[in-house]
Amino acid sequence: AAYPDGKIVTHFLQPRQPDANSNIGWGLSVNLDFDMSSPIYKVTSPSHDLKYQSGHKPTIGKAKLVLDDHTMPLLENFTVTILVASPRQPMSRIEEGVAMLGFYPDFGVSEDEEPITEMIFIIDRSGSMEGGRIESAKKALQIFLRSLPLGTLFNIVGFGSSFLSLFKNSLAYNDTTLQQATKHVQGIRADLGGTELLEPLKSVLTSKQTDGIARQIFVLTDGEVSNTRDVINHARKFAGSTRIFTFGIEGASKELIHGLADVGNGKAEFINVRQISSVSSSAESIEVKVMRQLKSALNIALTDV
Repeated sequence: AAYPDGKIVTHFLQPRQPDANSNIGWGLSVNLDFDMSSPIYKVTSPSHDLKYQSGHKPTIGKAKLVLDDHTMPLLENFTVTILVASPRQPMSRIEEGVAMLGFYPDFGVSEDEEPITEMIFIIDRSGSMEGGRIESAKKALQIFLRSLPLGTLFNIVGFGSSFLSLFKNSLAYNDTTLQQATKHVQGIRADLGGTELLEPLKSVLTSKQTDGIARQIFVLTDGEVSNTRDVINHARKFAGSTRIFTFGIEGASKELIHGLADVGNGKAEFINVRQISSVSSSAESIEVKVMRQLKSALNIALTDV
């Protein structure tokens, strides 16, 4: 498989072999020829000793690799790493009626640059969230707040029979807004009545989006709404500009949680309050689930493809 950092790694399946201290008279013999789209700098293997032979000119994109040790048992995967001068060059190959095309899109973001994004957290504050459920949601929010990259635009929307927002519009994440958000989350209660998700979701999705900044929505709820299909269908209309990640808390509708994440090109997680609160439980912590979602949200997404 090809990787955007310029490395190409090939794995071969590992057969069963004797112990590493066994004295055997046979092993692996491999000859590999590489023909790359740009000059090859280096061919190495973290798993085996290799004899790397470059072409007559060190700048060409061809190389031969020889592994010829009949006394070396295959006790681990045979891994090859290739470093090329220009890894993002388009390439094409045609062999006996089979064509292959490889290309790398330019996202306009350097490898060391954190892409700026907008993250809006929609938290269920209906009466059914009382107790451990609202506390689990608040804990998830606090973990999010302490993990956002500087400059991220963010907001928090609480909903029940009605809904309200922390900020009028999303603000940049910094020390001041972090303190404001932390205090706000500490005061969140399950005090907004029923579970009406459609209206707050509509409000967020139709609000003005900053040009060039991707929007991510995180929905945290324990509910089962009466208009699940309407909620999902409305989210689908904005799939080209907004991703939706969901957290189902203790008994939440799987149709709603999976449905929103699917149409919103996001991912779904479920939080079992009783398992997490149990000292002897092996359930994943809320922190693990939050960081997994955040990592996915911070990955660059293609839109208008």
